[in-house]
Amino acid sequence: SPAPFFEVETHGDRHRHLPRLDVAAQRAEITAPVTLLAKQYGRQATLVRAPFGEFDDRTRAVVADAGLRLVQWSVVSGDPDPAHVLQ
Repeated sequence: SPAPFFEVETHGDRHRHLPRLDVAAQRAEITAPVTLLAKQYGRQATLVRAPFGEFDDRTRAVVADAGLRLVQWSVVSGDPDPAHVLQ
C-alpha cells in the first residue's frame, strides 16, 4: 500500500512544452498519465504541474475540462541542476 504521506499526481506524459502544442496535443499530454494512474494503479489524480512551468489559457481550459487542478511551484530549488540548488 502507498505511504500515507506521499501524494502521487501528474506532470505530463512526455514532459513537453505545453504552449507549443495545439489543444488536442495538450489534452493528450495532460490526460495520458491521469488515465494510466487510474487504470494501472487505481489512483485518481487531481493535480497536474505543467512541465517547465509553462502553460497558457488553453492549458488552463484543458486542465479544468479534465477535472484537474493546475499547480506550480512557489520556490525555485534548482532541481535537477545541482549548480542551482538552494543552500
